[in-house]
Amino acid sequence: MSENNIVTKNNNSQTMSKNSNHKICLDNRQNLMVSGVTRVDNINPNIVTCKIGDTQLTIQGSDLYMDKLDLSSGVIEVSGRVDSIRYSVQKPSLIKRIFK
Repeated sequence: MSENNIVTKNNNSQTMSKNSNHKICLDNRQNLMVSGVTRVDNINPNIVTCKIGDTQLTIQGSDLYMDKLDLSSGVIEVSGRVDSIRYSVQKPSLIKRIFK
């Protein structure tokens, strides 16, 4: 991978889970590698949804294909056209917030 085609993101902000250290590498919008993945919720040619700590990561595009899935090391690799990568943090339910 040439250095001008790589986007790397390490995030440890307050909005993310304490245990959500991860890395994202995207090469030419075609090959994506994500580390720190704890669960994969959805895989289809247009969307891949996975969890990184308490955060949901949604990858949208076309012709998406999961080349590698290794949850023991927390790594997924996806090929295809990547159009967007979105983070979303799920808030605890009202019941959990009341009894916390």
